Amino acid sequence: KLINVATTNETYFFRERTQFEFLQSKVFPAFMGKKLTIWSGACASGEEPISLYSLAISCGVKPEIYASDIDSNELSYFNTGIYTKYSLNNDGKAFHNLLEETKTGKFIDEKFHVNQDIFKYIKIHQYNLASKSPPDFFGVADIIFLRNVFIYFENPLRKEILEKVARKLAPGGL
Repeated sequence: KLINVATTNETYFFRERTQFEFLQSKVFPAFMGKKLTIWSGACASGEEPISLYSLAISCGVKPEIYASDIDSNELSYFNTGIYTKYSLNNDGKAFHNLLEETKTGKFIDEKFHVNQDIFKYIKIHQYNLASKSPPDFFGVADIIFLRNVFIYFENPLRKEILEKVARKLAPGGL
C-alpha cells in the first residue's frame, strides 16, 4: 500500500511525441513484417505500451510488448482498459488517430475503451526496477522504454538499473 501511494504515475498516450516520431521514421520501418519485442519498464496505467502497440501496428510491425510497473493499483487500472480524457495530451495529439485506426480501441462517451484482444500482444506484470534481479517474464527485448521514470531516481540507482536492464537487451537493441 505504501508503494502504491508513494509512486508518481504521470502518463498519457504518446507521451514525449519525439520518441514516437523517431520510432515511426527510423526504427519501425526496419522491422516491417517482423516480430519486435518491447519492454515498457515503468508503464503506470498502460498508456505507453498501448501507444507503442498502436504505432507498431500502424507501421506493419508485429509487436510483443511486456509492460511492468511497481504500482499494483495502476496495473489494475491498466487491466480495465478504459481511459479518460486525462490520458490524452496535446504532446501526443498527432498520433491519437492511430488508437482507432489500428483497432486498438474506440472512443465512446469521451472515454477510450481498449480492444481486449490487444492483451494477447501486451503482457502485464508487476516489477520493481530497483530489485536486485532483472525481470524474468521475458527473454530479451529489442527495445526497452525507461526514460520517463528516470527523473525520479538518483544517479547511483539509475546506473544500477541500467546495468541490470542492459542484460535484457537484445544485441543491437535500443
